[in-house]
Amino acid sequence: MDPRGEDLIRLVLDMTPGWHPNMRKLFALADPGSCFPIDIRTSVPIAPWKSSNTTLLGDAIHTMTPGQGVGANTALRDAALLCRQLVAASIGGQLAGWSLLDYSAAKAAVIHLTRCVAVELGERGVRVNSVSPGPILTGLFGKAAGMDAAQADDGASVLEPVFVSRLQSWQPIHRAGAAGDVAPVLVWLASDAAVFVNGQNLAVDGGITAGRPASVSAADRAAWRRHSGRRVDDPVTAERSVSC
Repeated sequence: MDPRGEDLIRLVLDMTPGWHPNMRKLFALADPGSCFPIDIRTSVPIAPWKSSNTTLLGDAIHTMTPGQGVGANTALRDAALLCRQLVAASIGGQLAGWSLLDYSAAKAAVIHLTRCVAVELGERGVRVNSVSPGPILTGLFGKAAGMDAAQADDGASVLEPVFVSRLQSWQPIHRAGAAGDVAPVLVWLASDAAVFVNGQNLAVDGGITAGRPASVSAADRAAWRRHSGRRVDDPVTAERSVSC
């Protein structure tokens, strides 16, 4: 049986008597010339295979109908699941004062959850790691600065001078972080190159969690010396500086 056109529309209506009237009206108004059958087949489920560092997404692994982008949608859901294994943390989970209390506490929990899940799943061949971005200049900051939400992603770059100025006392690498700084780290964690990395939190923050820029600390010491009345080149001061 290979119904076509109006025969196929009648068949669909006969099979959907309990569907919403609006849906059935769409079926009834369909163009008969555009209606054709598609054979859909299923397969017997197979046993799971051993986990590895390579995976398949969407209809490359799930048998899907060839219409309405179902395979692509399933690929997106698979990608979301994969991303949850590469947990997004934040330097706010390691350093207090960089964000609101509840946000920092939640991110600290995410980092420790990463470790807990890593030791649970590591024996099954599943690696779980987290990435803690520092201040990354994205549309999020643009929206916080009052930009129109539709323009914030493209227009956030205008904030870069202020961004860099505010970070220069805290971030050793003196430039604004970008999404392109974080993405390669995620790709590396998901690759075979990181096959022995598990339960780790990688900070992509220009060195903020490592410590303040050396030049800032040096300027502070010079200010202390000036305040104490000693010259910067005073032999006693220099000796104490070396001993520190």
